[in-house]
Amino acid sequence: MPQLSTSWTSSALATLDADGTRSAHTHLIKLNLPALEGVDIYLKDESTHPTGSLKHRLARSLFLYGICNGRIREGVTLVEASSGSTAVSEAYFARLLDLHELNREQGWAVMDTLIKRFAEALRAIAPKDAEWILGRLNGSDFAVLAPGEDDAGALAQRVQEALQMLARELDLQAVCHLPAAATPYRHGDQLSRVLARVDVALSDIAPNLSGVATVDQARSMHLCELALDFATQHLKPGGQFLVKVFQGEGFMEYRKQMEAAFASVQVRKPKASRDRSAEVYVLGKGPRALQ
Repeated sequence: MPQLSTSWTSSALATLDADGTRSAHTHLIKLNLPALEGVDIYLKDESTHPTGSLKHRLARSLFLYGICNGRIREGVTLVEASSGSTAVSEAYFARLLDLHELNREQGWAVMDTLIKRFAEALRAIAPKDAEWILGRLNGSDFAVLAPGEDDAGALAQRVQEALQMLARELDLQAVCHLPAAATPYRHGDQLSRVLARVDVALSDIAPNLSGVATVDQARSMHLCELALDFATQHLKPGGQFLVKVFQGEGFMEYRKQMEAAFASVQVRKPKASRDRSAEVYVLGKGPRALQ
C-alpha cells in the first residue's frame, strides 16, 4: 500500500494552489440580444481554465479533499468511471500530480470488479437464507434491496460492515468511495411498491459497442425496450418518457410499441445532434395503461 509522504503531499498541495491562483476568476460576459430587450443575459467564461471545463474547480476541490484526508497519496491509482467534462478535469489533475489513473472502460471494469467483490462481502455477513439484491445504479453508486429486513438501520449497518471489510481487504479508500443506499422491504412485496411512481423517465443508455453494426443496433434496441418497460410500469398518470434511439433495424417496431403504450408520441432530432448521427429522441406522453 502506498505510504503517506509528507514531502509529496506538500508538493501536491502547492501545485494545486498554483493552479487555483492561475485561473482563480472566470469572467462574466454580457450577451446582447435585441430580441430580448430589457433582459440581461450573462455567460460565464470557463475557457480560462487549462481544461476549458466548468468542472475544473470541482475536480481540484476533490483532489484537495482526497489529499488532505490521506486518501490520495503518492503512487495511488485513481479510478475515474464517469465521462465528459468531469473526467477531462480529473484526468488533468491526475497527470499534473503524476498519479496513475484508470478512466472510461478501464474505470468501469474496475468498478464492476469491486461490485462483485462487494457482493461476496455482503453474502458473508447476510442472515442465513437471505435473498438480498445488489444492483449498480451509475458509476460507483449502488443499491441493496433486502426482502424480509424491516429494520433499515440494521440493514444500513450491515452494508457499512461489508464496505469496511472490502476496504480493509483492497485498500479501497485509496481507490474510491462507494456510497450506499439500503432499502428494506417485506416478503411478498413487489419491487414496484418499493420504487415510487415518477412523473418523468429519461433514458440515454447505450451498450458497449462491439464494432459490428447489426449486433450493436440489436443491443441498443433491447436496452430501449427495457427502458420502455420500466416507464410503463412506474410512470404516474400523465407521465412522460423520453428515450434516445438509434434509427435502424427495429426502430419502426419500437415506435409502434411506443404508440401502443402512450397517448402521444413524438420523434425529434435536436440541433445539437450531428447530421450524420442516427440518433433521435422519442417522447411519449400519457401512459395508456394509466388513463
